Amino acid sequence: MGYWNYRILADVTEAVEGVTEGGVQYYVAEVYYRDDGSIEAWSKSDFNILAGWETVDELIDTVAYVYEARKKLVLRNMGDKLVPWA
Repeated sequence: MGYWNYRILADVTEAVEGVTEGGVQYYVAEVYYRDDGSIEAWSKSDFNILAGWETVDELIDTVAYVYEARKKLVLRNMGDKLVPWA
């Protein structure tokens, strides 16, 4: 059975002349893993992990788990896979 945790992800956009400056945006995502530890899926940047909890305790627990994500390697979102962010 797989598992999940919160991770900090980096979305990198390239500059397009006259359209966008490009850059990096960071967000916290739920990342799901297969039994072998490989990444299976993750939440999108617009998913609000701090919304929708039924109790204050659930929300506080989630904030604590998000805070723990700072101890893990940041991952770069490559669109179809996540890779370590150097």
